[in-house]
Amino acid sequence: MEKSKNEISFYLDNLSLFLLGALLLIFPIFVLTLTTDAFILPKQAILGAIVAISLLLFAVKIALERQVIIRRTPLDLPLVFFVIAVFLSAIFAVNRADAITSLVTLLLGVAAYFIII
Repeated sequence: MEKSKNEISFYLDNLSLFLLGALLLIFPIFVLTLTTDAFILPKQAILGAIVAISLLLFAVKIALERQVIIRRTPLDLPLVFFVIAVFLSAIFAVNRADAITSLVTLLLGVAAYFIII
């Protein structure tokens, strides 16, 4: 049983790695004319979808292994402080709707960073 859990965990890691690799290859050239903004909105959507799928795969892996392993790097704390500063800036901005929209994109990018790490 333990061997099958390790195989599934290995498969989930490879699937997550493949999705992130596909994101990094597709992201610069992904354009969709079905939306009002053909350049930005599709990239936000694909980033959000792949980050959500990767987080789901990570959660399944944690549930299978029954342990949480989080790697720490020297950039984690400054990145968290930067996100907090941008969040506060978005809350107190004059044009709050656009600021929060940009904040969501930044949060997805930071989540992708932590998934890659």
